[in-house]
Amino acid sequence: MDTPQDVIIKMANGNPGALTAMAEIIKISSLPDGLLAIMKLDELRIYGCNIYLIWNDLLKRNAGALLFLIESDDLKALIMEQYNNNESFKHEWNYSSGPTWKNVTK
Repeated sequence: MDTPQDVIIKMANGNPGALTAMAEIIKISSLPDGLLAIMKLDELRIYGCNIYLIWNDLLKRNAGALLFLIESDDLKALIMEQYNNNESFKHEWNYSSGPTWKNVTK
């Protein structure tokens, strides 16, 4: 069974920015609530570089905004909007996502 630290490390996929973003989510919420939010990222198949891209580029490192978007189920809509209207975001997302993007848009 994975510990909370194991889950975060696996979800970060080697990206220190993603690790920081998830640590900030847990820091501003509680461990159980933060882990539930992180597991929602897993359900959307959002990992590593893309966690960092959302937290850093779209939300200007605002972990509270990221947590709100995850909990309100609005994260997918934000990603789709940015993907369709922001060429820079689309390029970065495609570069780091590969085939996982198809799973997010379903």
